[in-house]
Amino acid sequence: MIREKTRLAKGVLYWRLAESFKARVWNERRTLKDLDQALREAQARWVRVQKARGSMPNNTGVFAERVEALRQRLDAAQVRLAGVAKQQNYLLESLARNELEQQKERISTYQIQARFALAAIYDRAALGGGAATAPAEGAAESQGDLELVPETPPTETPPATPTPPPEAPK
Repeated sequence: MIREKTRLAKGVLYWRLAESFKARVWNERRTLKDLDQALREAQARWVRVQKARGSMPNNTGVFAERVEALRQRLDAAQVRLAGVAKQQNYLLESLARNELEQQKERISTYQIQARFALAAIYDRAALGGGAATAPAEGAAESQGDLELVPETPPTETPPATPTPPPEAPK
């Protein structure tokens, strides 16, 4: 009886194996195709990596030379920039100095005009009876006895051309 059951179980197992054989073979072949495709892609990538490695220079001396040349150019440009900045500062300083001198001359002219106007007011007050009151605005012009000094525009002198400072050594 045990032999019979064993034989029956063995037959069922063989039958099940035979039944699923085609599906298992198909799955294995499909897996094998996927693996072959992945292998071909990996080999193609390896070839591209080897080509890229071969096309790159082995030493970076050429690049180091280019970087050093660019660094020297940058240093020279910075030195030139510092020199130009000094020259520009000197020019701006001289322009400001000239403008301040012209402003000082204008203020001096205005002070002289104000003194003459004050003297004219005192003269008129002394001639008019000693009252040193300032005339109403427009009254002096209508009476004609106040002589104001006409305002003279400041003389326009061209700014002196500044001499640039000595250049920095290169």
